[in-house]
Amino acid sequence: MLDQCASHGVGVHAFWEDHYPAALREIHEMPPVVFTKGAVAHDRRAVAVVGPRRPSPRGRAIVSGVAEALVERNITVVSGLTAGVDTVAHTAVLRRGGRTVTVLGTGINHYRPRGSRKLQQETAERGMVLSPFLPDTPAARENLTLRTAVMSGYAAATIVVEAGEHSSARAQAHIALRHGRPVIFTQELLANQWAREHSERPGVYVASGIAELVEVVDSILAEATMTADEFIAALETSTFDW
Repeated sequence: MLDQCASHGVGVHAFWEDHYPAALREIHEMPPVVFTKGAVAHDRRAVAVVGPRRPSPRGRAIVSGVAEALVERNITVVSGLTAGVDTVAHTAVLRRGGRTVTVLGTGINHYRPRGSRKLQQETAERGMVLSPFLPDTPAARENLTLRTAVMSGYAAATIVVEAGEHSSARAQAHIALRHGRPVIFTQELLANQWAREHSERPGVYVASGIAELVEVVDSILAEATMTADEFIAALETSTFDW
């Protein structure tokens, strides 16, 4: 299998190897091996953008604006490859020349959904395609849980734009919080009962616009990428009464 992967330009990364995505080692669903196409990087500044397959025009506009704002800050955008928010996010990033990571719910030799081949190939050429499944694994509903966990684990935070009561975007918000990853909701998302309930939980932020959302992302990433020395210095200069 390794020879076949090499001949097709597929990277194979085991969890004990240096080039394995370090963030995935922090989650209990850590895949022992992942498969990639494109430029492999640790992407410490990565944010997932998720939402429904049929977003409203307002939702599409928010996703495009958020994705473009993240590119301006040199932040990697992570999403799946389904129609809707995933496609809008990747397209906006690629249009702006940014880095995008696609996490698949199939093996890397598959193109799903139908019509996604071009976008998947472009992502591989200008970013990275990542799969936790053997290369020839077909689409299956049971794959989605691991796909969602990997997407959450790879990213430092998740932005949720429009998600119904039973959507995979809601599932990712839940998994991200379980991983200890911050979750950012758009104000519009609070129209859903589940989102209002989640908004009271630690680690959930609600942003009323793109500018405020990006400020939250900047704050989260500044903390997530803080070095040990910077952390110690922050403690030493803290005014908190320990």
